[in-house]
Amino acid sequence: MSLIEIAGSLKEKSKEKIIEEFLELYKENEKIKKEKEALEKELRKYKNPNTPPSANQHLKPAFSKAVEVKPHRRGAPAGHAGTNKPKIETSNERHIFGKECPNCQSKSLEVIGQKVQQQEEIPPEIQPEAVNITRDICQCNKCNLKFLARDNQTPL
Repeated sequence: MSLIEIAGSLKEKSKEKIIEEFLELYKENEKIKKEKEALEKELRKYKNPNTPPSANQHLKPAFSKAVEVKPHRRGAPAGHAGTNKPKIETSNERHIFGKECPNCQSKSLEVIGQKVQQQEEIPPEIQPEAVNITRDICQCNKCNLKFLARDNQTPL
């Protein structure tokens, strides 16, 4: 629309109608300015000299195929032939009994199994001494928590 056509249409309108249209356009212009400022502020988070290119991952196009990632445990797969250090034959043994539930401190426990491990205790003469440790696997009758018995001398 040319300037002459706009001027011609204004002659046909009343002063109140022109002011009303001007106020509507002014409000719309203010709204657009606020939206533009908000967008520029958001863009400054991503486009600045301190942002590395790797941080703009959301701007890169997504892969066409959806890659399904299955959760897995860390370490060797189940059934893996281990390469652990061979156990030392010893007659020195210690048994750790479950005394109370670490969760609710209940003394009502039931032994549901045992775990055997070997710990080498190395004195200053650097001659390792092996100790076979049998830990009770307990289940609390109150809160049904299953846990290994612990003492203050042996690491878990």
